[in-house]
Parts: sequence; structure tokens; C-alpha cells
Amino acid sequence: MTNQDTCVEGLNNVGGAVKDEMGQRLKDLSELVSNCLAIYAATSGLDDFSGTPIQNRRRRRLLGSGPEPNPELKYDPEFPGWMSRAERQLLGTPTQSIQADIIVAQDGSGTVRTISEAIKQAPEYSPRRVLIRVKAGMYVRSNPILN
Repeated sequence: MTNQDTCVEGLNNVGGAVKDEMGQRLKDLSELVSNCLAIYAATSGLDDFSGTPIQNRRRRRLLGSGPEPNPELKYDPEFPGWMSRAERQLLGTPTQSIQADIIVAQDGSGTVRTISEAIKQAPEYSPRRVLIRVKAGMYVRSNPILN
């Protein structure tokens, strides 16, 4: 839901069937996420999600996604095929133990104050993933990020 406005703005620059198809898919996705949040709020007795912790859990899986993946296999259906084993393991690591390359914090406690600054600071071509951690807060985007 956070990037919905960005997607809609991006579609304004596209025309024809692509705009219609993606616009409909974005609308469907937005409704699905909204429904999921409403169901969660109704079943948990919460009126908002401000106290909900966000964590990466090692064994987090979709319902009905089948048996646990075999760690010996290079392919894991839980992740895209282009991700290396090390990258998949990184996604399963608790966020507290990950050392980020760039930290975004509005209060000045990070290495940069805006997400745009972090993206500019990240190298264009790197032999490894550059990790950017965005600390909690409200970040109002004023400039679009273009390739």
C-alpha cells in the first residue's frame, strides 16, 4: 500500500493496454491487501497496527505452499530463482543482526536522512547486495526515483 501512489504516478507516463492492465492489477492488489488488513484487525481485536512488530522469521511460509524446502537444494520455491542461497539466508535473518551499509533516519542518527540520498549513495554496479535500512518514520517522497 505504501508504494501505491508511486505506481499510479508511474502509470500516468504509460499508455495503451499496459496502463489499463496494470491499473486493474494495482486496484485488485490494493483491495486484497485492504481486505487482509481488515480481517487481521477484526480477528486480533486491534484498531490499528502501530504496535504490531515487524520481523523476519526463518520458517515463515504461505499457507498451502507445500512441505518445508530441502536446504540441500539450490532452488527454494519460497524465493525467486535469481536469488542466491546467501541472499535467501539473509532474508531469513532477524533484522537486528543485519549490518546495513546505509541507514536512513530522519532524526539524523543514520548515515543519511532521506531514502533518495541512500539510493544516490549506493554504488551503481556492485559485486554484492547493498543493504539500506530505513528506520521507522514517515518519509514523504518529493522527487521520483528514475533509472
